[in-house]
Amino acid sequence: MYKKAFSVKLKAIPPYSFELTVHRPAGWWWSTPNEIYENGALWTSVRLNSRLYGLKLEEIGDINKPSITCNVHSAKPLTNKKKTT
Repeated sequence: MYKKAFSVKLKAIPPYSFELTVHRPAGWWWSTPNEIYENGALWTSVRLNSRLYGLKLEEIGDINKPSITCNVHSAKPLTNKKKTT
């Protein structure tokens, strides 16, 4: 079971629209078939150093002051060193 390990706040260069950037109404299912965008959040995964992590990205700013929170989920607890590498 994956549990939230930590969160990171990211800033983007304005003007920036999170929804227009990550929501693909036209498709592209073949390049990232397991990504889900719903209720303003993008759920995806990434494999780093043989470990799988779940990511939930959400906009917490707006187009003029863009900011995104990324919640990282892990099957095992992460040490502070793992969080920064």
